[in-house]
Amino acid sequence: MYYIYNKTMKVLGIDLDHTIITPEGNAKFPKNANDWEFINDKILPTIKEYQDKGYTVVIFTNPRKETEIRVEQHKQINAAFNDFGLKIQMYVAWKNGGVKPGLGMWNSFMIDFNNPIIDKKNSLYVGDAAGRENDYSSCDRAFAKNIGLPFQTPEEFFGGIRENVPFTWKGCISQEQLIETTNTEYIPQPTQTMLVCCGPPASGKSTFSKGLPDNFKRFSLDEMTKAKAKKGIKKGYEDGFSIIVDSTNPTEQHRKDWFDLVSDDIPKIVVYFTTPRINCEYSNRLRTKPVPNVVYNTFFKKLEKPTGDNLVTQCYTPEFKLIM
Repeated sequence: MYYIYNKTMKVLGIDLDHTIITPEGNAKFPKNANDWEFINDKILPTIKEYQDKGYTVVIFTNPRKETEIRVEQHKQINAAFNDFGLKIQMYVAWKNGGVKPGLGMWNSFMIDFNNPIIDKKNSLYVGDAAGRENDYSSCDRAFAKNIGLPFQTPEEFFGGIRENVPFTWKGCISQEQLIETTNTEYIPQPTQTMLVCCGPPASGKSTFSKGLPDNFKRFSLDEMTKAKAKKGIKKGYEDGFSIIVDSTNPTEQHRKDWFDLVSDDIPKIVVYFTTPRINCEYSNRLRTKPVPNVVYNTFFKKLEKPTGDNLVTQCYTPEFKLIM
């Protein structure tokens, strides 16, 4: 759906689960498609009041996993809105890459409405994940912060309760949490060399690898199979190119398997990425397809730290863009 919207827009953005609806008995997850109810009788009239004032009302929700229950439930909720005379836009992030506090859903909304000028001062975002003591996360508050909208909890917006409680960026990574690092510049030798990376996802391996001179051939397991990489490394070596293997390689055996593909007549160097985990996780969350946290747990559990003279270390501080 595509809209032509030529004037300044005021937006009322709202979270869905535990902000305007809840499973019966206030359970965490619905048992079936019919297991939902509006949290109280103020929900629909309050939203209608804002719609009548000219606000575009948009729901942004993070169920992450698409299920028949969720799809049917959203149809029922939209029907309830329509019956009350509400015109609601709903954006649903089924996959990790688009979830709050990232801006995937917001960007889709902006595109659908032809990139309107948002009256951010008078717009508002409402959500229950506010980083308070008993909240599971702060992703709703961080979502509003990333967009630049004022934020209210459901208790404030629907209940008229003025909250002034402390919060943290629970479950999110803010600029203050990133660790400033220093890095030693690696100056490649003009002679043929083989480099093998060792580091967790989003630690800077690809940034480093892509910055090497043209005499390097880069092989990434994110872009090809291991068999294809091995074949390419052998040919690249025979053709006189230097080699960089861009993959995690946590164990000594992982690294040895790559080095064994070429003869010992050229230098073989491990590039060890010591980027702090919090920095890696932040960069990962900015990706279109972030890896789950269990991948980090597995990497550090397997990690055999490289040692010896043929070792280069690299360490990165990501550029801060959004609370993620």
